[in-house]
Amino acid sequence: MKVALVEDLENNGKFSKHSCNRISGLDSRVSLPAFIVKSFRCKDINKGKKSGFRLTFVFNPEGNYFYFVEMYRKKSQEVENKNRINKLFF
Repeated sequence: MKVALVEDLENNGKFSKHSCNRISGLDSRVSLPAFIVKSFRCKDINKGKKSGFRLTFVFNPEGNYFYFVEMYRKKSQEVENKNRINKLFF
């Protein structure tokens, strides 16, 4: 079973708005786009695609690879940790 992000890349080389959103407000040194996935299914939690989990990653379009940044529950952390992403590029 393929992940929607991979299917998006294979079909048109871009991510759909339904699969993830680009993170804005990062440091100017961040040279690769960072994204957050807000809706995905987790069979073990059994809450459908609105599980309350968030996944952030940086994407390198030239090499077509993802760099995992963090995963968290919305209840424990409202927004992504932009400092953590910024530190990857220093």
